[in-house]
Amino acid sequence: MSEQLVIEPARFAREGRKLAGRLAVDALPRLAEAVQPGSGEVSYEISGFITSKGHIGLRLSVSAAVGLVCNRCLEGLTQQLDSSREIVLVPGADEFAQPEDESDTEDIIPEVARLDIRELVEDELLLAMPLAAHHDECAAPDVSGEDPLSAARLSPFAALSRLKKD
Repeated sequence: MSEQLVIEPARFAREGRKLAGRLAVDALPRLAEAVQPGSGEVSYEISGFITSKGHIGLRLSVSAAVGLVCNRCLEGLTQQLDSSREIVLVPGADEFAQPEDESDTEDIIPEVARLDIRELVEDELLLAMPLAAHHDECAAPDVSGEDPLSAARLSPFAALSRLKKD
């Protein structure tokens, strides 16, 4: 297994540090399970900052091209996943409470002493995945259930209809 990517968010933000790198999709087990094998690499960038209210903040950007299955034609497709988010760590914050002033690109989570970057990147990519992946244009498979060759065959109930006529 590869090395742990763990930071101390408070120190990381106070020092205004930045961290960027690449991870193999296979190193992210939940993401690897949701995509096609051999989906390549994930690139990430994270930087620390202090908010105007004095809270610890992290800016996270992730990008990956992953293989998915088209829900229309059931063929493979490559989906580009890109996401950027600001994460604010607040002491005593309730994970399920949503402040009224929270923006779409900012999440508030409870403050922690140590944070695993690998899990954070994986969570962000899972949230960026489409609910139903599909090509822009593709031919949907024939799901009518009719075999084109069966039209020429005699129905098994044809004998019953003859009995009814007699």
